[in-house]
Amino acid sequence: MTRSAALFFRALLACAILLAAPPAFARAADRPNALDRIVTRMPAAHLLTTAPDVLVDADRQAAAARFVGWSGPGWLLGVLFEAGALLWFWRSGGAARWRDRLRGRLKREALVRPIFGASLAAIAKCAALPAYFYEYRVTRVMELSTQRAPSWVFDWFVQMLAAMLVMAIVCTVVLWLVDRTRLWYVYTAASVVAVYLLIAWMNPAVFAPVMTRFSTIAFDTSLETRVAALTQRAGFSNIPIYVEARAARSTADIAYADGIGATRRAIVSDTMLAAATPGEVVFALAHDFGMFAVNAIERRALMDALLVIVGAALAVFVADRVGFRRDDDALSRLAMVGALLAIFYLVVEPGDAWYSRKLDAEANAYALRMSGDRAAAVRLAVRTADQSLESVCPGWFERVFLLHTQSIAQRIADAGGVRAACVSSGADAAKN
Repeated sequence: MTRSAALFFRALLACAILLAAPPAFARAADRPNALDRIVTRMPAAHLLTTAPDVLVDADRQAAAARFVGWSGPGWLLGVLFEAGALLWFWRSGGAARWRDRLRGRLKREALVRPIFGASLAAIAKCAALPAYFYEYRVTRVMELSTQRAPSWVFDWFVQMLAAMLVMAIVCTVVLWLVDRTRLWYVYTAASVVAVYLLIAWMNPAVFAPVMTRFSTIAFDTSLETRVAALTQRAGFSNIPIYVEARAARSTADIAYADGIGATRRAIVSDTMLAAATPGEVVFALAHDFGMFAVNAIERRALMDALLVIVGAALAVFVADRVGFRRDDDALSRLAMVGALLAIFYLVVEPGDAWYSRKLDAEANAYALRMSGDRAAAVRLAVRTADQSLESVCPGWFERVFLLHTQSIAQRIADAGGVRAACVSSGADAAKN
């Protein structure tokens, strides 16, 4: 790495730490709050016969539009910064010089490749740090995050180390396959699929506990009876239910399914248990079970693997048609391949978002059948819109790139509530 490049990335990291260190923000607002109490008091008949844009809080919907308008550019810039940094690293000759320096000091190619791959991940993450930090600050300003800056920096650092480890392994394995067989791309594709399924299987026990804290759930008597009835109807009595400690980071509710096979578990946040009605908690758990019933986690892992394979194939295809520099080789050109892969991520991300919405729709339909509580489904959608700043009718950028669950309008319509104008006019992405 050139001296100027090293100084640039050191300065970038130092600025991020200086920006992140000073603030000491107030703790999260207690749940339930005023918005929660309004949603809780809504009668079932009102929920099922009133338009979604009337059910939700108008001021929060205006804030939701501002949130997307502010956070969307940050997300886009993060991808472009990563691509630009890697492309500059290759084009300036820094990748070749860094490769030569590693080879001169380490002597063994088996050590050079993983370190070079880890370096690429570090460069990309550090380049995008301003955009990541900007997104974090937007969530703080919009009161969606209560996480303190030092904690956020720690999480970012852990994620960077994980990315470096992954890139070190990828760089070593792929180039090892290239050296030994012309069918390296077949073995690489199969390995990507296997790794994504392995991560989905290992996540509940290995990866997720690193970033957050979980505990076994303790329902009150009435809710425990309803949950027991749900698990019996759904046939998922053997799946454990956990509480995610989320209040220290965010006031937003969350419930999700995690794991595949023997590692499956349903998760609800402590914020949801504190504020939602029993019917909403039961519906959220039914949605978790729906994700298991339609094999959504396995299907999502396979889709993500497919998109990575397609993106990598496009990146390699384009890179092969870019002329070699005099100091290029397969190792140094990985920087250019990484830049192209980041750009093609923008191309394949709409497909990923669409497929995620499709899986969410299937799980929602299952939850409605299992819970039989349409009013609770609508109430949970309204509470989510108010507390998480989700738009009832998301705009085109949000639908194409950011929305991975059904829109609030579609969820309410599917639950038997009033159909919103944005759905009937086709603006809700053909019912997601």
